[in-house]
Amino acid sequence: MYSGWIHSTKVSPNCVDQSRRRSTARSAATVVAWQGSVARSRDYDKCYADRMKRWCWLAIALATCGCTTLTPNGAKVAVYLTPTAESRTRSAMPDGCRLLGDPWSLRISELELESQKDPYILERNRTAEAGGNALLVRSTVEIPRRTLDCPGSSRITDCPPQSGAWYRLAFESYQCTADALRTLPAPPPPPAKKARSG
Repeated sequence: MYSGWIHSTKVSPNCVDQSRRRSTARSAATVVAWQGSVARSRDYDKCYADRMKRWCWLAIALATCGCTTLTPNGAKVAVYLTPTAESRTRSAMPDGCRLLGDPWSLRISELELESQKDPYILERNRTAEAGGNALLVRSTVEIPRRTLDCPGSSRITDCPPQSGAWYRLAFESYQCTADALRTLPAPPPPPAKKARSG
C-alpha cells in the first residue's frame, strides 16, 4: 500500500478575487478587440463592395457603348471640343454652320471618356440622323480628380480603380458648309497608347 504526505495549501480569498478580476478584464479586452476587428472587416467589405459595384456598372456601360456601331453617315460627322468656360463668342461656330435642334447634355466620368476609342458614337449618329456634319462638345469639369496617387499628367486608365474627374458634356449638332468646316481647327487625334515595356 502506498502512503504519502498530502500537502494542502489554503488560498486567500483576496487572491481569488484579484485573479477573477484579471481574467474578466482580459476577456473584456479580447471582446473589444474582436468587435473592433469585425467592424474594420465590415468597413473593408463595404468599401470593396462599393468599388466592385461601381466597376460592374462601368463595365456594363462600356459593353453597351461597344455594341453601338458608328453608321456610315455618323463617320462623316466631325467632332469639335471646347471648354464651357470659354465665352460663347470665342467658341461659336463660324458663319455657314446652322444649329440643328436643341442641345442636350450628359454627365460622364474621365475613365469612361478615356477608356473608349470613340466616346461620341451615339452623338455622331444622332447628328447625322438630323442631317448634320459637325458636332460641338462643350465640356465642364464638375468634380476634378481627388486622388493624390494619380497626378494630372497621368492617364486615368493607368490609375485603377479610380474614375477620375466628372464632366458635364453639352452637345450641339450643326450642318456646316465645306467652307465653314475648313475654318475650324482639325479635331484632335485620339491619345496614343503607351508601349508596354519588357
